[in-house]
Amino acid sequence: MTELSQAALVGLSQWIDAGNADRDPEALTLHRLIKLTEESGEVVTATIGALGANPRKGVTNTFEKVLDELLDVAITALGAYEHIDGHQGRALSELEGKIVRVAERAGVVTTTRDPSVQEPEHMNLAPITDDDLLRIANRPGGINEQLRAAMDARDHEDGSADRG
Repeated sequence: MTELSQAALVGLSQWIDAGNADRDPEALTLHRLIKLTEESGEVVTATIGALGANPRKGVTNTFEKVLDELLDVAITALGAYEHIDGHQGRALSELEGKIVRVAERAGVVTTTRDPSVQEPEHMNLAPITDDDLLRIANRPGGINEQLRAAMDARDHEDGSADRG
């Protein structure tokens, strides 16, 4: 994470706060968290569209749109963090530390670090290969199975499976 990214995040959060300066501080915090829920809903809407899960509408989005909406959720969450933390510019470094701690608990990362230092001094990450990605995508319930099921349902609904 770069200093520019952190400065941009703080700037965005301060800009949102300035635009809502007339609101009660508690209401402003609640609105930040409500906005996070709204952004999460946009991820769901984009995913439904990418899977074509609404038979009336069919495929209306791409997974690129889903990824973009996920980033909007992340920005909104980190902006809310900055707001609640008083715009101290710590959200991205805290996120990085949180990611490492969760990865350590999951056993996917091993770090050797001084307990007084938040960032890891050394990480041993196992490289993810194309075969790993394919295995994950093709596992039961994985994205490929979900996509096939959605496409089969769509084809069955519009009769294209019968034309075959």
